[in-house]
Amino acid sequence: MYSGGGSGFLKFSNGEYTYILFEALIKGDTFSERLDRAGVVVSKSGKRIAYLPCEGRRQSEMGPYEFEQIKIPRDPNEIDFEVP
Repeated sequence: MYSGGGSGFLKFSNGEYTYILFEALIKGDTFSERLDRAGVVVSKSGKRIAYLPCEGRRQSEMGPYEFEQIKIPRDPNEIDFEVP
């Protein structure tokens, strides 16, 4: 979580590959310093191999509330994701 902002991410694995879909809003001191970032991070065997930033306008929200609404459980052992 960020001061004055927020983030959400969804992590899943397929074999030795891990995918993290994320969005984050990080507010600065002024509106022009606001950072709105979203994308996909791909790792293989624990090493990041790709960061694919989203382009264009946001299509939907992604966060704990939305995950709860569609019954995606939170992993109690999961630590927060660091936005690239």
